[in-house]
Order: sequence, then C-alpha cells, then structure tokens
Amino acid sequence: MFKKIINIMIIILGITTQCFSFSSNLMQAINDGNLDSVKKIIAENSSELNATDKQKSTVLMFAVYKGEPEIVSYLIEMGADISLENSKNQTALDIVMSEIEQLSAGTDFEKQITSIFDEYKYISNKETTLNDLQKLKSLVEKNANSWATATLVDYIKVMELLLKK
Repeated sequence: MFKKIINIMIIILGITTQCFSFSSNLMQAINDGNLDSVKKIIAENSSELNATDKQKSTVLMFAVYKGEPEIVSYLIEMGADISLENSKNQTALDIVMSEIEQLSAGTDFEKQITSIFDEYKYISNKETTLNDLQKLKSLVEKNANSWATATLVDYIKVMELLLKK
C-alpha cells in the first residue's frame, strides 16, 4: 500500500523514471518490485548495473529509494558499486538513511534512529550500527501496525544490506 502511495506522490510531484537514463523496462521492473524481471534485464544487459543518469544516479540508488531489499540485494550480488555518488554527493547508503529519517519523523522510533545514525556518522563502526539496526528492526516489526512501519522495516533491511557490503 505504501509503495502505491509513493508512486502516486511521484506522479503528483512530477518525478518520473524519465529522469533516469536506464532502460524503461528496468526502471519499471524496479518500480514494480519485480525481482525476476530485474534479473532478466540485467542478465541481458549487465552494462546497466552501474550506469548513471544525468544526475549520476544508479539503478541501485533507484532501488534503494524505492525501498526494495530483494532487488538491492541482487544488484549488490551482481556487482553494483555502492560507493558511487550522485550529483548531490549521495551514495546509496546516504539515500536510504535519508528515507529512514523522513519516514520515522514524528514516530516513536525517531530518537532511536537519530541516535543510531549519529553514532554511525561520527564513529563509522559498521558492526555496532548493524547490531543497533537489528534491534531496531525487531522493535519496529513488533509494532508494524501501519504501512509506514512496514515500509520502515524494508528501508532498514536495505540499509543493513549496504552496510554488510
């Protein structure tokens, strides 16, 4: 449900997949959360894996933005470069952290997330951050009574995947 709302917001705000230079089929597959189609398209044209658009965004960044942990995992497994930066100097990790912060604003999890992110930014200890994220994910899953908390779990999964790389 949340992903449908995001898609509607994207249309309303005028943000379309046209701002990305990847194949429209790949963008649509990611937009739909269709892992099988993503696998097929990447198998047919692996050059799209780390291709960038005019804003230097990658397919991985789009999958991260969409909150698709299975697709993110596949793209990383296939060799997507998580260290690339877009024109705003954001990596895929920066994007997911921003999405988590926005989604958690005003929730019971906001302070905990802010604390975890601050600790990561200043200490950069992936192991500690992963442990904290796993605890947070468990807490959020126990309280996943809305589309927002369910989507927050997906973004946390995406962040865990990026930190494990």
